[in-house]
Amino acid sequence: MYAGFETFGLSSDSYSVWINGSGSPANTKGTVSFGTAAAAFSGAGGLSVVLTRAAGVDWHAQLVSPRLKLLTGSIYTFCVWARLKPRPGQDTSAQATVALYDSSTSVVYTWHKANITATWQQLCLPRAAKPEGQAGKTTWAEFKVNFGTAVNTFYFDHATIRPDIMSANFESSSSSEGYRVYVRSSGNASADAQVSYAFGAREAAYSGGGGFTATVTRVTGIDWHVQLMSPRLELLTGKLYTFCIWVRLAPGPGQDTSTRITAYLQDSTIQTVYVRHLQNITITWQQLCVPHAAKPKGQGGVTWVEFKVVMGAAVNTYHFDQAVITAEEALP
Repeated sequence: MYAGFETFGLSSDSYSVWINGSGSPANTKGTVSFGTAAAAFSGAGGLSVVLTRAAGVDWHAQLVSPRLKLLTGSIYTFCVWARLKPRPGQDTSAQATVALYDSSTSVVYTWHKANITATWQQLCLPRAAKPEGQAGKTTWAEFKVNFGTAVNTFYFDHATIRPDIMSANFESSSSSEGYRVYVRSSGNASADAQVSYAFGAREAAYSGGGGFTATVTRVTGIDWHVQLMSPRLELLTGKLYTFCIWVRLAPGPGQDTSTRITAYLQDSTIQTVYVRHLQNITITWQQLCVPHAAKPKGQGGVTWVEFKVVMGAAVNTYHFDQAVITAEEALP
């Protein structure tokens, strides 16, 4: 789950900032602006928070992530790039706390203290998990960065929540769980691929109450002109990533009973395809996987990627369900 904070406003990518500015005149006060060019670690913008008054309590100013459902057995790592604005009169270091909060009770499950300086650095809370004893309960949580200890200008950018197991069941018609559909547009609508799709479709469920269905009614002959795209994720050195999704063709008159489909891992910036897998699918459910994908050897810097399933080669109705991205340590 990735957030670039490039959209201008008081919130961006479902992230927000909370400042305890009500009540006592001594409470924290500040201004918030997402999409600020000066606050960009990379890209067009980032988050700028200017604290003009501080009560010395770190949680009186918080960067708050979207709510997420903690899955039993999954381990989550939250990271965000941060720094102080370098200028005369600014502190050269400010203490912050990165924590995982229960969204309902505000109980802190795990936390980590860090210092923010005038140099960009990544603040991370690794290996956060659903508490033991709550396996049978639904647990919603938020990652928060508490930074309200001092008057400063704070910059934040490129927040990620990376579960070691990232799953999507496509059961809700109102949420795609970070997955997107891409249809290439050439500017000539009559020549472009045409597709209708829906999340939460009952007929597309491999298990549970719904799945993702896509009906391709016109093709260009190029399969990648219609894509189901995973959330962006950062490839970490020393990790192997596997993407799997259940898929079948919808049975019915005029439908193919078999077709070839491609899944691959593609760099989000330079569009290089790092690994691909071709597979024949039928009207029977089967799992399509891209196994053991990794960051290219010797490639430095931050590498953002997406897993993609391309289906623009033939007129068909496709059903997808239960997508999962897993990560494991690579052997030395």
